[in-house]
Amino acid sequence: GINTAIASRTGYYQGYGFAIPINLARKVAEDIIKYGKVRRGVLGVQISQLDEATAKGLGLDKPKGILVQDVISGSAAEEAGIKAGDVILECDGKEVNRPGELQEIIARKRPGDKVSLKIYRDGKTLQLTATLKPRKEDEEVAKAEDSEPPAKEIEPGVVSFDKLGITVANLDEEARSKYKVKNGVIITKVEAFSEAYDKDIRENDIIIEADRKPVRSVDDLKKIVQNHKSGDVILLRIKARDGNNRYVGLRIP
Repeated sequence: GINTAIASRTGYYQGYGFAIPINLARKVAEDIIKYGKVRRGVLGVQISQLDEATAKGLGLDKPKGILVQDVISGSAAEEAGIKAGDVILECDGKEVNRPGELQEIIARKRPGDKVSLKIYRDGKTLQLTATLKPRKEDEEVAKAEDSEPPAKEIEPGVVSFDKLGITVANLDEEARSKYKVKNGVIITKVEAFSEAYDKDIRENDIIIEADRKPVRSVDDLKKIVQNHKSGDVILLRIKARDGNNRYVGLRIP
């Protein structure tokens, strides 16, 4: 490998070091010699590691694989049939349980290379093949009590979910245009240290789905949440304040 950093307080090696694997370094060198630049294949997904609650919400018995938060339009992933909410279990026959593991495999590929992906979706496993596309400068290589929870209506179109720690409101046409969503409810308040807060849900995030069902109003969300009891996980799809979509599993206290 190529050494990139060592842990040292004195200038001498102390037993910890970081290096670029030689297989990746060789590919970079060969690309530069042949093409004058590094050519990287792009899958075109935004991914995250699965936590226990989100895994349960997706129907998995334990966290495994990598959650696809979103699929880039026109990407290799979209053409292969990968969807937001899929879980990538394997890539080219190798288990992947952290985003970096998938990114490392893809980073060694070139545009036009094919990758075989084992996908978990809705309780079933699928085998898909993606043909990687050229990398664009602004893209990443592989972009996670048994009674009804109370939902209090504060005013028409505004509901507070105390157990989840969020207050939501309906979106009007102007807000839908501003946030570039067709449907959803906007989060107007998040209680500090609540389940939602701990999952990095914040004000101005938009809930567009709950348990894979579209949320068009606070009433839609209220009906879905009230079908759960304490200990259940509700799976939300959120358009975050940074514009990215992501899935979040919230366990109801």
